Amino acid sequence: MASRPNAGRLDLVGRDMARGDRVFGRRLRVHPALLAVALVAALALAALRVDLIRVRYGLADAVAQEKALLEQRRETLARVRTLRDPARLATLAKDYGLTRPDRIIELPMVAAATNGAAERQARASAATSATGMAE
Repeated sequence: MASRPNAGRLDLVGRDMARGDRVFGRRLRVHPALLAVALVAALALAALRVDLIRVRYGLADAVAQEKALLEQRRETLARVRTLRDPARLATLAKDYGLTRPDRIIELPMVAAATNGAAERQARASAATSATGMAE
């Protein structure tokens, strides 16, 4: 066959040109699936960001609560130290008329008995010796 000048154009005569549309149609079928996947991914990303924001707000609340509790702890500790101050306690003791004891009586430790009789006997002897001292 000799090469004809319009051979390329004549080859197209009688061919179904709709075939190209079918390829395009297949692409359209694939694109909605990709679009759906992209939409689901975008929604998942948005949900993750919302959760992240919620966690950050919760963390900020927890940090604020921790600061408040630490401040409350400092105030309480300062109050306890003020209440336990020896100079303050000495002043209160004088106001209530408390004095240092003249003598201290040491009681021997009694081993604990299984029925508690030794403990009762120690209490009774301590009570008797206390009454004897009062006279």
